[in-house]
Amino acid sequence: MKTNIATILLFMLSISSLAQSNLTVAENTFFVSTGDAHVSAVNSNILNEGNIEMTAGNLHLSGNKELLIGGNGTTALYNLSISNTKKSYYLENDLSVANRLEMREGVFDLDNFYLYLGELNGHITGESESSYISSSGQGEIVKYLMLSNPENLEPGNLGITLSANHNFGYTEIRRGHEQQQLPSGNGIARYYYITPESFPSSTVQVGVAFLMHEWYGSPDQQFQLWTKDSNAWEALSIQNEKYTPGKHYNINSTTENPFLWVTVGAEEPFEETLDEVPTAFTPNGDGKNDTFIIPWIYKYPTAIVMIFNRWGDKLYTTNDYGNNPWDGTYKGKTLAPNSFYYTISFPDKKKGSLKGNISIVK
Repeated sequence: MKTNIATILLFMLSISSLAQSNLTVAENTFFVSTGDAHVSAVNSNILNEGNIEMTAGNLHLSGNKELLIGGNGTTALYNLSISNTKKSYYLENDLSVANRLEMREGVFDLDNFYLYLGELNGHITGESESSYISSSGQGEIVKYLMLSNPENLEPGNLGITLSANHNFGYTEIRRGHEQQQLPSGNGIARYYYITPESFPSSTVQVGVAFLMHEWYGSPDQQFQLWTKDSNAWEALSIQNEKYTPGKHYNINSTTENPFLWVTVGAEEPFEETLDEVPTAFTPNGDGKNDTFIIPWIYKYPTAIVMIFNRWGDKLYTTNDYGNNPWDGTYKGKTLAPNSFYYTISFPDKKKGSLKGNISIVK
C-alpha cells in the first residue's frame, strides 16, 4: 500500500537536532509537495527509498558534520539550499533540482552520482571558495537545454560561457571535477563536456571560470584553455597574466569539434628555452661571434625577432632570422657597447613569445 504525505504537512515540517538523525522515506512511500512548502533539516541524513517530489518550495539542509542525501528512491526537488559549517554533504544517489541549488556554506560532494539541473530554470547560486560543489569520485552536474545562437551564455551558472552564431539544438552539458592529465601536468579539478544535437562548422567562443582550490599548482603559473578530441588534449590559447588567488578567470578561445571537452591547466610546455641563447656578442668584423645567434631559430623559419634599446626603441625586426641574424647595427652603423633586449614571436600563437637580453661588448 502506497502512503501519501499531504502537502499541508510539509508547511509544518522542520527537523532540528544537534545529534545526527535521519529523514527517511520508506519504500513505496511518496513524499509529495505541490505548494510553497519549506522544509528544513538540521544534521539529518536524507534517506529516500520511495519517492520525493517537490514541484515548488524549498528543502534547506544544514549541519556541522558529514551528512548524506541517498537511498535507492527517486528524489526530485524544486529548490535546494545547503549549509554545512564544518563538513560536507555527500550525494549517494542521483538527484534532480528543477529550479535553484543554493550553496550557502560548505561542500556538496557528488561522489559518483549525477546532479541534474532543470532544463528550463535549473541553476546554481552561491558557489565560492567556502561553498561549492565538487566530487571525490566521478560524479557530474548535468544540464540539458535548447541552445540557439548563445551570446555570452552561462547555462545553469555552471562556470562556462558560450557564444556562437549557430543553433545547437538540444544540448547536454556536463561539469565534472576530476583533474585531467594534460601534457603540461594536471589540470584544474573541473572540466566540461558538451554534446549538442548539431555542432557548428564555425568557431565557438568559450570561457571557463574556476576557483582557487581547484588549482593545485604554483600561484605564479600562467594558464591555458585545453580541449580534447577522441585522442588527446590540445592547448588552445595562452593567458599572459599572473594567477591571483580567489579570482575567477574567463579564458576565451575557439574550437571546432563534434563535441566540446574543455578544462584549464598550466601553459603548454615550451621545448625551447633561453638557456642556449648567448647573452653577448662582439660585432667587430673579426669573423668570430660577429652576429647575435639564436641556435634553434631554424626550427621556426617565420618567427618574428625584434631588437630594442633600453628606452624601448625598435632597432631591428625580421621574420627570417635564420638567414638574417642581427649584426649589431642600426641604420647601417655599428652600435656602441650596450645592453639591449629582444622578443621572439612564434607563428603558432599557442607558444606565445620569448623575451631576453643581449649585450654588445668589445
